[in-house]
Amino acid sequence: MSHQELELAKKVFLSGLGIAALAKEKVECVVNELVQRGDVTKKDADGIVEALVKKGQETEGEIQGIIRAEIVKIMDEMGIATKKDIQAIEEKMKGQG
Repeated sequence: MSHQELELAKKVFLSGLGIAALAKEKVECVVNELVQRGDVTKKDADGIVEALVKKGQETEGEIQGIIRAEIVKIMDEMGIATKKDIQAIEEKMKGQG
């Protein structure tokens, strides 16, 4: 994976975090509209927002896991050393020196 591809993956990941924050605001806005129209009580609104935000966070966590797994897979396929690999080599070299 090239530097550009890694940067793109990082930007996608970070934008996902931003989208989650915007999603909460949007959920609150929609639920508030439902309260104003009388479709939902104020008492129920907080629970609805909380449930939807929780579900969004769970989904976000799943997506992050999938992205991480794919990045690790690509790095492995390309033979790119991980931080753990480099640390193991450094430890081996210290023992020899």
